[in-house]
Amino acid sequence: MKTQHNIKHLIDLYYAGESTVAQEQELLLYFQQEEIAEELKDEQIVFLAMHKNNEIKIPANLKTKLIESLNKQINHKENLTKTKRLTPLFWNSLVAASLILFIGYTLIWKNPKQKNEYTSFTKEEIYKIQEAEKALILLSTKYNQGIEELEKSTLLISQSNKLLVKHINKLP
Repeated sequence: MKTQHNIKHLIDLYYAGESTVAQEQELLLYFQQEEIAEELKDEQIVFLAMHKNNEIKIPANLKTKLIESLNKQINHKENLTKTKRLTPLFWNSLVAASLILFIGYTLIWKNPKQKNEYTSFTKEEIYKIQEAEKALILLSTKYNQGIEELEKSTLLISQSNKLLVKHINKLP
């Protein structure tokens, strides 16, 4: 049997993924012994646990199930995209219209007869209103950009899934 130094070398090769089948068999035989070096007891537990059951059973219908699952996901996402494509535009328009109505109503309601809409406000209030308007415009712009990016991402994911299914179907 190999010396402890040689076993350590084989273990290093094994963990580096460079060991041969014969070397792995030699390690397995070594670790199946009852008497091994004390410092290799932890390695014995790990190695034997990994080699306890070498057979990985792949169901015969795995490919079919994967393809069906991917197709369901693609169809579901396409249906969601088709049915909800106008939804972001609708909500963006609704938010923008509501903001315009709210700002217009409050300004007209506060001072319907005055030429300058800010004359009844203090300078501090005018500044706050202007900053709020800027913030709302910025918020609306960023929200619209985010919605556009989300739609692009959804389209890319759908295309990627279609390509993945296409390549899976080509597998033997």
